[in-house]
Amino acid sequence: MRIPAVAARRTEAIRGGAREPLGRAVAQEMLTASSELSDSGAGGQGCGSPYGRSLAEVDLESEFTRARALIEEVVRGLGVDPKTALAKEDAHNATWTLQRGSAPVLIRLAERPAPPKGELRTYLRVVSPVLTLAADRAPHEPLFRHLLELNAAGLANAAFGLIDQRIVAVSERPTEDLQATEVDQMIRHLAAVADTYDDRLMTQFGGKPRDATA
Repeated sequence: MRIPAVAARRTEAIRGGAREPLGRAVAQEMLTASSELSDSGAGGQGCGSPYGRSLAEVDLESEFTRARALIEEVVRGLGVDPKTALAKEDAHNATWTLQRGSAPVLIRLAERPAPPKGELRTYLRVVSPVLTLAADRAPHEPLFRHLLELNAAGLANAAFGLIDQRIVAVSERPTEDLQATEVDQMIRHLAAVADTYDDRLMTQFGGKPRDATA
């Protein structure tokens, strides 16, 4: 999958982490690829889908607004101005990028159709890149098998995945009943997973740093 260029802002490290900006290239790729995977995971329907809006439009918009305010509250509590961290927004999506330690974190709030009936729901997805696959190192099956085993062993509400040529840690849930403590835990936990496994995986299986070009 080719990643088109997408505008993304650089944000300073949040309180308690390294004071360095999020890599612009990583932010661009993660923002675009995460959006594409979210939409394709919902059966390929984007937010322009007609599903469900006629009866639930008011409730859906209020849920998106509520969840957005909750995320901004958490981001602010982490020492980052949500307006500075905001990388992209429209009527149905909002994305923030920030830094936790050495790990960049992408937070995406999006409305999209949910299976099986295609009714629109609001989802929160948090993604943190771990490493970049080395183009000259093949096969990758031993690494992929190891990641699947880690997923099965349990990463506490997180999983490893592949976006383009980057191994990522990802967590996603619908926003119904979402609380600020859960948002905070998702951000901290995804960054901790990425920080914990980046050096381990590169040492064992090779690869490049998360901000490297594939």
